[in-house]
Amino acid sequence: MANMTLIATPLGSRKKLWIGGLVAVAVIFAVLQIAGALLTNLARRSIMQSVQQLVPGTVTLGKVSVSLFPGVHISGEKLEVRRGEGALPAFLSVPHYSIDGGLFGVLQRPRHFGTLHLENLRMEVPPKGERVHVEFTKSSSPGSRIDTIVAENAVLELLPKAPGQQAHDFEIYRIVLHAPQPDRAIRYSATVRIPMPPSDIEVSGEIGPIHRGEIASTPVSGSYQMRNSDLARVKGILGTLSSDGKFKGDLDRIEVEGTVDSPNFATKRAGHRMHVTSQFKAQVNGTNGDTKLESVRARFLNSLVTASGEIAGSPGVKGKKISLDIDVENARVADLLALVIRSPKSPVTGVASLRGKFVLPPRRGEILERMLCNGSLGIGGGKITKPAAQAKINELSAKAEAEPEEGSRENVVSSLRGPFTMSGGVAHFSLLAFSVPGASAEMHGTWTPRSEAMNFSGILRMDAKLSQTQTGIKAFFLKAVDPFFKNKRTNSGAAIPVKVGGTLQHPEVSVNAFSR
Repeated sequence: MANMTLIATPLGSRKKLWIGGLVAVAVIFAVLQIAGALLTNLARRSIMQSVQQLVPGTVTLGKVSVSLFPGVHISGEKLEVRRGEGALPAFLSVPHYSIDGGLFGVLQRPRHFGTLHLENLRMEVPPKGERVHVEFTKSSSPGSRIDTIVAENAVLELLPKAPGQQAHDFEIYRIVLHAPQPDRAIRYSATVRIPMPPSDIEVSGEIGPIHRGEIASTPVSGSYQMRNSDLARVKGILGTLSSDGKFKGDLDRIEVEGTVDSPNFATKRAGHRMHVTSQFKAQVNGTNGDTKLESVRARFLNSLVTASGEIAGSPGVKGKKISLDIDVENARVADLLALVIRSPKSPVTGVASLRGKFVLPPRRGEILERMLCNGSLGIGGGKITKPAAQAKINELSAKAEAEPEEGSRENVVSSLRGPFTMSGGVAHFSLLAFSVPGASAEMHGTWTPRSEAMNFSGILRMDAKLSQTQTGIKAFFLKAVDPFFKNKRTNSGAAIPVKVGGTLQHPEVSVNAFSR
């Protein structure tokens, strides 16, 4: 019996220990359940309070869950902020979010959270003038503090002011808000995706304080960087593009200043690679993406182009229209032709000036076919690089100066000037003035960059009479018809029909005194 008592005592102690352990676990579990429920309610209030402090509107939350190990982790579903009561759609929505922090930070006052993660956030920004219909009341209780807000795969939708206009979306792969607080500017960094040309832009700076009555009036500033954007996605051009710049202003009027660099730019039509750089100043309406270009200075090869204008949308039309006032002074003709013709060597040399209004509507097709132009062109000191074609110009000049035997004179220079319009890929000249020593012509017609085809006709006026352009027996017989081809403007010399066809590479000039 004594032996049996000695054995039973340890067994009873073990049983008591097991029972005690199970009771302790149950108590701990119950405490954790109660603490979890309390913390969940606390988390809901803190989240709603934190969001309301940063974003104007009425906040609603879906399911909220809290775990305490290894640290405090709060996860939730369906966070929404509305601008008013009733059935108005949410202007900010997040299907899933989470918060990480320490237990003491959650329990202290004000609440202190580490990082708030937002997934697939979508936010609508109303245009200026559309006020948020929410009354704000300042809470007497201390607010919550969040160290960092991280939003991934977010979409910022800029709502149009006009009913027929389309909304403008910005895809934000990742945005980080550092130490966000109400009524203070917030430091941020972000990666923004733009659709055309497809590019990732790294942006950093400050935004806020958020203007609660007019979100579009919220100040924003910072700098941006874009690297190696593929221009081949823009129909009609090739190459890569990089850009750096800085900006400041309100969301609906952001002043931007920057540089653009494309080391291998080319048009698909011509295919000549060239280094293009530019400096620009612009005003960007961040609520609809419309841009006013105050000044653009672009350099390529040995030429400079200055421009101003706008890139703006129209009601009911997808995409944006580009309208530019372009001024080109003392540019090389060869540089301009390198944009539109395929020949490795320019058929014409000289100095060019170009001024006009260029419009690119937002429709499909290559740039040359879509472009609408209205301007003036001038070329001075022009020469044709093909010897046979230049020899004809030399001969024409010699005959026009009554020196038909000097057709082999040294290359003469010519000038060309006149207004033009362009549509459907064809340049139309209503009055194209051409001149060489001793002669001038006024023509009208077309030039098609795609085929390089020319089709001009007009009147050639020479200092010499028709008979003075020939020698020998031809000159003798032509004296009889000189009165019929007299240049009536000067009452001397000759005026005869002229036609120019062929291409820039192979021009065909036809002068026929008996064709009119």
